[in-house]
Amino acid sequence: MRNLKIKEKADSVSAFGSMLLFLIFAVCTLLIIVTAAGTYSRISDDFDGLYGGSAALRYVSNKIRSADSAELLDGGNGLALRNGGVVSVIYFEDGELYERSAAADAEPERSGGEPLFALDGISISLEDGLYRITAALNGEEYSVLVREG
Repeated sequence: MRNLKIKEKADSVSAFGSMLLFLIFAVCTLLIIVTAAGTYSRISDDFDGLYGGSAALRYVSNKIRSADSAELLDGGNGLALRNGGVVSVIYFEDGELYERSAAADAEPERSGGEPLFALDGISISLEDGLYRITAALNGEEYSVLVREG
């Protein structure tokens, strides 16, 4: 009879130990997942900000390089780019960078374009024959100098 009680206690301690080991594993797994989710969130936010600002700069600078001629509009909030028989107007309005294309003989208009990028602001200026493009996004400013193509 005594062996039976000792065996029952041993089985109970073994089951409790197994459950405790599983619980420790589950808690550690949960902590790793929470830590990884926080890290991913920070990386994702930084990537979105960096991608949005730098992608807008690359897009506008590539358009300037490929254009036959470029003209500043509205004191640097827009740009008219003529290339062959087409004029592309890139402008900033209501937190978005827009592009509108029309025939080359049409007057450049800052309306009715397709949204390209969400930005806080953009300014384009001409300095010593180079275009300075500055894009602002999430409190950061990104800037580049571009030579007309």
